[in-house]
Amino acid sequence: MARKNGEGGLYKDSRGFWTATVELPRRDEEKRRRKVIRRKDKAQALRELRALQKELIKNGDISTSTTTVEDWLWHWFNEILTGTVSPNTIRQRRNSLESHIIPSVGRIRLDKLSTQDVRNMYTKLSEMPKDKTIRKLPRAEWPEEYETLSQGTMMLAYTALKLGLDAALVEQKVTRNVAEIVGPPKGKFKGVAPVQQTAFTHEEVVRLFQYIATQPYCALISTYLLTGARRGEVLGLEASRVTADSIDLSWQLQRIATRDLNAANNEYEVRPIGDGLYLTRPKSSAGWRIIPSVEPLRSILALHMQSAGDGLLFKNRFGEVLSPDAITMLWPKIVKGAGISSKVTLHGIRHTVIDLLYDAGIPETTIQQIVGHSNIKMTRKYQTRVNQTQATQALEALSGFMSE
Repeated sequence: MARKNGEGGLYKDSRGFWTATVELPRRDEEKRRRKVIRRKDKAQALRELRALQKELIKNGDISTSTTTVEDWLWHWFNEILTGTVSPNTIRQRRNSLESHIIPSVGRIRLDKLSTQDVRNMYTKLSEMPKDKTIRKLPRAEWPEEYETLSQGTMMLAYTALKLGLDAALVEQKVTRNVAEIVGPPKGKFKGVAPVQQTAFTHEEVVRLFQYIATQPYCALISTYLLTGARRGEVLGLEASRVTADSIDLSWQLQRIATRDLNAANNEYEVRPIGDGLYLTRPKSSAGWRIIPSVEPLRSILALHMQSAGDGLLFKNRFGEVLSPDAITMLWPKIVKGAGISSKVTLHGIRHTVIDLLYDAGIPETTIQQIVGHSNIKMTRKYQTRVNQTQATQALEALSGFMSE
């Protein structure tokens, strides 16, 4: 049953603030209206809730025009977004609000937010250090050179602001979406531009293969190099999903904070592994794929599986789950051990594989199927398996190209 005018509520939100709400009269056919305040102290929030209820009784309505961008965006996050998206999206949206949007435009009244305010936010973000320890320093103490936020991080901030203002537009809190009018940031960075993803050369790949052949993580790194799979997809491989002919990449290993998981869509499919790690489904149908296993990876995995046991295929030397953070920390040591000076990240292996598949003359749509991209006109949108014949030929060509 809908609450009547003047009725209120008091609850503690996901950030630990006491949130008081008062139901307000509808205007014509307008949707539900509420006055929302947030306070750290419960007693203070309760006092202000009672004061609002008295004001409503006295005046018949309460002005909501003093709502700030911060007030509205947290309302959107807690009341509208929560329960509709994945834990990763919850984490991204929360981080965008806390670290980028609210520090820039949070104090501005929602109905006064302008296109110039959005542009000013972009300028501020383009100068913002990626390193949070630098951000905490006074501006005068920032180093002369530092890495700024990536274009992807700025796009996430734009997306969060735009979606929040979309909701404000629907609920008639604003008359236009200024973020949509301005559009996404153009990526004009100051300081040192963000590091761009690079790929290994053919010669470096051969050298890397020669090095890892004698290392205990040979099977793990070989799987990255010979499939182009994502970090979590490889770490989430289970023995039951690897056969002599195929590799099932229908799950991935991710670390998920409890608060993000609790705020996610209830239909989000996860399997707990322990210590904050979960097996999750790919975010798109393109990522849910089965690719062929070809030589030499077939033999490498077969040998590894003789001692790997059931469950997750790749573990640390103590037989424990190999977390995404652990392999990211290990990766630079592997590259250095191979005598390679290139600063290619673990994710850069995907770039490497795609480059080599292009060099091998593999059709673009087949490459897209193998690596699980959802673009190229969404050709994989309704498919559940890659073309096995084409993919087998492609991965055999990749193996041959790397072995030359």
